[in-house]
Amino acid sequence: MELSETEKISSLRLLLTDRIGPMTYGHLLDYYGSATETLKHIDDLAQSGGGKKKFVLASEKAAYHQYEQAAKNNISLIFKQENTYPRLLAQISDAPPVLFVKGNKTVFEKRGVAIVGTRNASLNGKALARKIACDLAEAGFQIVSGLAHGIDRAAHVGALASLKLPNTTAVLGTPVNEVYPLENQDIYNEIAEK
Repeated sequence: MELSETEKISSLRLLLTDRIGPMTYGHLLDYYGSATETLKHIDDLAQSGGGKKKFVLASEKAAYHQYEQAAKNNISLIFKQENTYPRLLAQISDAPPVLFVKGNKTVFEKRGVAIVGTRNASLNGKALARKIACDLAEAGFQIVSGLAHGIDRAAHVGALASLKLPNTTAVLGTPVNEVYPLENQDIYNEIAEK
């Protein structure tokens, strides 16, 4: 199931609101059935829980701005309640309620292997990570890493070197359109293209 634009905006409003994290978001959707329905009852929530402070909801304008910025930058939003959300990730209770994705979303359907390690890796360590990643990509696995220095970069480079379809996913700790470290801009661009 794919969410409507209205439901996506409602979800973003909840997620941009202070005091609503992944677990609370999930509980609210389980209870009310949708983000749009949750917004109708948000004023009652703090009081029913004994709290004195009301939730200060993020504005619809702020949520819509984030939604438009994503579309403008060719970034897809995949919400946890959609069937395109990675199946294994969805099994984690505090999985991110929304993923900001740039590139080919079908890689989520492939079997994956995470290769992560030290940022200050030895030459031998990086060479081994590249080799393992390339071999696994050749065998049809996607390689998942964090786009950091060292082992992470080596894993992505190895997967991209596969003669079959290069399969690698970078999980970022920054907004999807901000590359860190900047030295990995080349890898970021190649991952997004392939």
